[in-house]
Amino acid sequence: MSLSPDNRNKVLGIAIAAIIGLLGLNAYLLYNKSQLSHANTQLTTQLDETSKLKLELETQYNEALTKMDEMKGDNEQMNKKIEEQKAELTTEKNKIAGLIKSKSDLERAKSQMSGLVTQYLAQLEELKMKNEVLTKDNVALNEDKTKLTTDLQTEKATTQELSSAKAALVSEKENLSQVNEKLSSKVTKASVINVSKVEITGLKVDAKSKEHKKSYAKNINRLRVCFDAASNEITDGGTESFYIRMINPVGETLAREDLGSGTLTTSDTKEKVRYTTVKEIQYNKAATQVCLNWDQDQALPKGVYNVEVYNKGYIAGKSTFKLK
Repeated sequence: MSLSPDNRNKVLGIAIAAIIGLLGLNAYLLYNKSQLSHANTQLTTQLDETSKLKLELETQYNEALTKMDEMKGDNEQMNKKIEEQKAELTTEKNKIAGLIKSKSDLERAKSQMSGLVTQYLAQLEELKMKNEVLTKDNVALNEDKTKLTTDLQTEKATTQELSSAKAALVSEKENLSQVNEKLSSKVTKASVINVSKVEITGLKVDAKSKEHKKSYAKNINRLRVCFDAASNEITDGGTESFYIRMINPVGETLAREDLGSGTLTTSDTKEKVRYTTVKEIQYNKAATQVCLNWDQDQALPKGVYNVEVYNKGYIAGKSTFKLK
């Protein structure tokens, strides 16, 4: 079937219009492709730079950790400090990694990463120097410790020898002291001046200071004690002290500190004994009579009284008397 001239012209017009439309579409698609290619290139460049920066960050981070671990040693305080810095570095690295999202953040991330690495490397160098100083000090201390240990062992050995010698000397001294004490005790006991004829007289002193002999306790305000001190050639002579102890019927020692009463320790039993009064005489090794007075301001109980005379801590003589 053949087309009329008009129909052919219409078909030709439609064909031309279609061709022009296809050409325009093709040009549009080519333009979009060009734009997409450019954007893809930019994105690829950005991704490459981001990956490179992340790799650089990870590399510097691992290098820093390696340097930190290399600086560890026997110093617990320094090892603790290194672990603290490693933890801080990890935290900061993660923060910087979070900034690497867009091109606008790359420069800031680079700057922070560079500053952080510089900071921690400086701290590592400072720690390294301190560690070297500490290591030298530690070596010196160990040498001193070794020397002190050697000196201490030598001193201990010397001290042990001295202690053994001292113990032997102390033991010998104690033995000698015991022997000397026994000998001294024997000499002292042999030098005791024995007394005999211990007599006590009850007296009443009147207002005119005259003495009257009495036998009733209620009338007595003075007791006179007399005894004979025997001769003794062993004693050295000179001042001799005789301690008189008068015990009333109820077992109490007549005593007044303001009149010279006190306490003595016996030489044989080491017992503390209260005495009534003490009498000192000049002794020339010959027998002599000794007398002394004891004034009593309170009424005396009646009954039997015991009298003990001590010389050099030993009982030199005894007696009794009775008051009615």
